[in-house]
Amino acid sequence: MGSRYVFKLAVEGAQGDDGNWYNVVVSGLPDTNTALSGVRVFAYSWTWLVRDWPGEPYEKYRPYLYIHVPAGTTSVQSHFFPDNLPFQNGKECVQICNSSGCLPATEAECWVESDETAATWTIDMSNCELRDPSRSYTIGFWAGDQGGFALPIFSRLTDAPPP
Repeated sequence: MGSRYVFKLAVEGAQGDDGNWYNVVVSGLPDTNTALSGVRVFAYSWTWLVRDWPGEPYEKYRPYLYIHVPAGTTSVQSHFFPDNLPFQNGKECVQICNSSGCLPATEAECWVESDETAATWTIDMSNCELRDPSRSYTIGFWAGDQGGFALPIFSRLTDAPPP
């Protein structure tokens, strides 16, 4: 596209437990994970591992994912898998945050301010505690707009839409 390259990686999950596990690295070097300047990675749903890491700060549960909300969006609907998250308070501790503040992910819809365009929202799990810290859990997340259309979720903060 213009002077840029756009790559699409389609991943089809296998059947069975953990059949959707994959990892993607975009690097400028063949043997080292060295981020390239200007590279943006997004998906319409993400899955990540949540577990207790001894000695790690509370930030360990924050997935660092950013929901891109295009102009014209009036609400954001958040969806998690499994429905019953592995935290002591379920979804109660998960928040969806934008420039106006944070709302619990348990709310069916988070309303977009009328003057908010191309805002980037984050998922915050920093106040969550696992029900069973001896186990590892897989959490999936996707978001949609008021019409149920999937919203792109980036791995870095960005105000620019996907290509």
